[in-house]
Amino acid sequence: MRSKGHETGRAAALVLAVLLAVGLAAGTAWAQGKKPVVLRHGHGGGVPSDIAPVLFTPWIQQNVLKHYGKVYTVQWTRTKGSPHAAAMLAAGEADLATLSFTTIAFTILKNSVPGGVKVVADTKIDGYPGYRSNVWVVRAEEPIHKVADLKGRVVSMNEFGAGLDVGLRVMLRKHGLDPLKDVNIVEINFGNQGPALRQKRIDLALLLQPFEGREFKKGGIRRLFTLKDAIGTNHMIFQVATNKILKEQPEAVRAYFDDYVRALQWYLDPKNRPKMLDVVAEATKLPKESYGYFLTQEDDFRDPNACPRLEYIQRPVDLMLELGFIKERADISKHFDTSYLPSPCKA
Repeated sequence: MRSKGHETGRAAALVLAVLLAVGLAAGTAWAQGKKPVVLRHGHGGGVPSDIAPVLFTPWIQQNVLKHYGKVYTVQWTRTKGSPHAAAMLAAGEADLATLSFTTIAFTILKNSVPGGVKVVADTKIDGYPGYRSNVWVVRAEEPIHKVADLKGRVVSMNEFGAGLDVGLRVMLRKHGLDPLKDVNIVEINFGNQGPALRQKRIDLALLLQPFEGREFKKGGIRRLFTLKDAIGTNHMIFQVATNKILKEQPEAVRAYFDDYVRALQWYLDPKNRPKMLDVVAEATKLPKESYGYFLTQEDDFRDPNACPRLEYIQRPVDLMLELGFIKERADISKHFDTSYLPSPCKA
């Protein structure tokens, strides 16, 4: 809404009342005719596993969100993993991104993003009690029944330096294998992991949802270990913002997360599940039957208020130091700010 010279005082008062009722200061900028701020977001992982983009589909924008297109818009860039997303932040090509515990540690220690970054919101937690964990699988007929049996084999992950890469290397070390000498680690995107395993191009595949469910339905594969087995419950990915965007456009960032949480809670509401699955199916161009697991305990855990959990980031980062992946400790608490979320997070 924009005020016009011919509007009556009564209409202008009504506009002001609506803005006050919304309670978002960013609405003032929109009412004064300012263009929406474009937030550049680098996201990665399988959709809807990386849930952010499907929270902003056209139907959700029109029926659930309050601020999209008024206070802000989002320019999404899909990456193949968190190292790529971190590189976008460092190059000034993104304002927000989904990072893993590994890439936030490297980003902090290398001071690679001008002005720095902060962890600001949850995306998903791997291995949360009662929920799934990312899994590595082998062909059912192979004589690989323990991690040590992988010696001399070809094993895969999605991107070198990603959280899943470190998880794989930790598990190999735990079982007496040198990741550099005893196995051949290759990089394969999530969607091609299952086919590569069946084609015998690799001997160990990494499966995230929705690929995990699809591949197990086909049969012929066997679970070997999970990421939780390697590093415990962990914040697989979370949302990070540059200090630059937080300083220059705080109202737009708050509006974005207000909408993010509103959409997430709409998705999580059981009464909306039938429509939610239709929305996801339309966004991904796949049958909604493919997403029976989505936002259940067969999926990753997502905090309904988008609150990140500091301990699930710091603990695996400290493990990286213990095992020599990094040379000094990265203190995540100094780069952690949940004040841009609509509801307070528990300490």
